[in-house]
Amino acid sequence: MNLKKLIVILVVIALVAGGAYFGYLCHKNYVAAQEKKADVDIDTPRIMEGDYDMILVDAAGCEYEILEGTFKAYYEYNVLAIERAYRNAEGLADFFDKVESSGHDVERFYISVDPATVTYEEFIAQRERFPASAFSVSIMPKPFDYWKSMSDDEYSEVMDRYDEFVQKLSERMNEPESPADYPKGYIENFDVYANYEYIVRNNALFEGEDHRLIGDMEVYLIAYKGISDYSVDEYNIAENIRSFRRLTSRIRKGKYDEPQLPKTEVVFIGDSVIGNYKNTSSVPGVVAGLSGAHAYNLGQGGAHSESFPDFVDTFLRAKKLKKDETIDGPNEYFDSEVERFYKEHKKKRDLVFVIYFGLNDYFSGKDVGTISDTEESDTYYGNIKSGIDKLRKAYPKARIIICSPARISSYEYGTEPHGENDNTLEDFVDAARALAGYNGAEVYDAYENAWDIDDSNEQEYIGDQVHPSNYGRFVLGRKILRYIAGVEDEEEE
Repeated sequence: MNLKKLIVILVVIALVAGGAYFGYLCHKNYVAAQEKKADVDIDTPRIMEGDYDMILVDAAGCEYEILEGTFKAYYEYNVLAIERAYRNAEGLADFFDKVESSGHDVERFYISVDPATVTYEEFIAQRERFPASAFSVSIMPKPFDYWKSMSDDEYSEVMDRYDEFVQKLSERMNEPESPADYPKGYIENFDVYANYEYIVRNNALFEGEDHRLIGDMEVYLIAYKGISDYSVDEYNIAENIRSFRRLTSRIRKGKYDEPQLPKTEVVFIGDSVIGNYKNTSSVPGVVAGLSGAHAYNLGQGGAHSESFPDFVDTFLRAKKLKKDETIDGPNEYFDSEVERFYKEHKKKRDLVFVIYFGLNDYFSGKDVGTISDTEESDTYYGNIKSGIDKLRKAYPKARIIICSPARISSYEYGTEPHGENDNTLEDFVDAARALAGYNGAEVYDAYENAWDIDDSNEQEYIGDQVHPSNYGRFVLGRKILRYIAGVEDEEEE
């Protein structure tokens, strides 16, 4: 779908409530930071003097540097992201007053709206002040405790407001042939996301700001192309609204409650499956968001099993660094996560290491080796054993979980032999399985349990034949969480 033909409503339900979906911590650090900055208006000067063609304003506020960088990187657009939250009609009007007085020619607005506090008429009144601008609209994410705390009458009233907002907005949809044909206040198209996995895609998940996805839009930018399952049109809008009601109703009944691990630290060490994403749509971010665990992402794209002992050495060495020394890991984010771990680490918490390697070993033809190998053998077996030994010596009481590679579709679904020994992906999976019990290590068999793929569904789980999609990372993170918690796995809804 062309961006020019895109007006999106992302209805993403956030989860945050005691004993339910997200650890329900409601990003206290972020809220505190917003309150502390409430008297410091950094937005107005940027509105008046900034260089931008698009503006993003989130009803919950945002960290503008991250969003602006994301838009620039993915679409090469100069987007002005507004830090302050505008949660009601008066706030939106104030924001649009500032934009109008700035004299900027704004090509597109990305606006987050809360239908519980802003009516359709109030929103459209502001939208029509900028008839030449396109608008992409998202519904403000709401935590689980928001839906679970209200009475039946309050819930019914709020849902009626949501229904009215979405229904009326859909009536403005059209598809003009060119921008010159756009009527005043047009709505081209929008999507209603009312499905389970999108709950983690919001900006109010849990305390660790480094994992927090900012303002919904980052995952939207990364993942939107080709995603149209919830595209609203005149034929399916009623079903979309019903789906959203079903989802919020199930939230109120506790149907999506997940195991809570607020006293657990989970350190992920791995390749691009772990490290390619740094926010709440990453595998560590999903685990943290769903459970309240303290998760740390020590992943690096392209890493082989031979990187594992080196990563562990870097991680352990950082504990004793002097003030003038640097961590010098494989990337800056890795270093920042290691630093964050040692700042936050508490001995009274349970400590879990999750190890994910094997894909790049298979791709590059590295030898699997034998279970008797050591690090000097430079095989998958030897490298994984070496890293485990180092972790076990430093943290004798920690749980160490080897995660086998999940299924892929490239190289004939991993069956094409690679390397001098003609190893297939499943040879590395078998090696991971064989290491169960080695120096107290456990194994989570992602190959068997994460997903089963074929030509009909591979795009759902692995969009590029190798790396998990947004949904795939959600599934994998949730399954790893349930394994850590000792909760019986279940099928995704």
